[in-house]
Amino acid sequence: MKKNFLLLIVILFGTQTINAQWLVNVGAAYGWGRQKSVLTTVNNQGLVETVNGSFGEGVELNLGVGRKFGDRFFYGVDFNYLTGRDFVMNDANPSTARDYNKTTFRGSGALIGPFLKFRVNPEGLSPYLRFTPQVAFMTLDEEKVRFIGDSATKDVFQYNYEAGFQFSINSAIGIEFMGGEMASFFIEVFNRNMVYNPSKRVNTKVPEGFQKEEDINYIDAPEQPNEQLAKSFDFSAIGFGFGVRIVLDSKPTKAIY
Repeated sequence: MKKNFLLLIVILFGTQTINAQWLVNVGAAYGWGRQKSVLTTVNNQGLVETVNGSFGEGVELNLGVGRKFGDRFFYGVDFNYLTGRDFVMNDANPSTARDYNKTTFRGSGALIGPFLKFRVNPEGLSPYLRFTPQVAFMTLDEEKVRFIGDSATKDVFQYNYEAGFQFSINSAIGIEFMGGEMASFFIEVFNRNMVYNPSKRVNTKVPEGFQKEEDINYIDAPEQPNEQLAKSFDFSAIGFGFGVRIVLDSKPTKAIY
């Protein structure tokens, strides 16, 4: 599937057509988590609480390179970088509020994939539709800081949730308006569907004098002490984006094939 995905990108750029133009899109967006998954549980003075959240909430930067086909269609490749929201929580020792863990989850990563865009009107102010399937290379980290008593002493433990590349579907509806022959501006509402499915949790850092913890493997039917039930973290979001589209060559290119 990965080879077919890369082949699709090559075909998009290898095929030059009549009235095709090189275009560059530069934009930014902010999304709000559309679904929430269980991140962890915390002990608050003896009361166990479940913490839910979505790493899809956050800032996303976009760079797209593509071509114009005819008067209404655009195709190319989008590169995105998502900085997901940090989740910070305290886990207090039930025997004393002075001893507690501060846990922080961080999710971010890059996405790449082909896009197809359709403008309703060839010129002037126009609504448009965009569809972008992407391969996502995300990172998900967890940091636990253990504070002991009233002193400033603290122990830092860091973990990484490992997973291969994930798939994301990004679609949008927007409005584009011309800013001259060589540029146009757009605003859009987008929806991203993506779930991060880690295969293991790795202890990447421990305080001096501590041994690294054994890796935790996430599987469907755990049997061993270092195995846990498969889990997932949500990166889905709905949000707003804006940007500029720049035409690099104003003259149509001739067809190669």
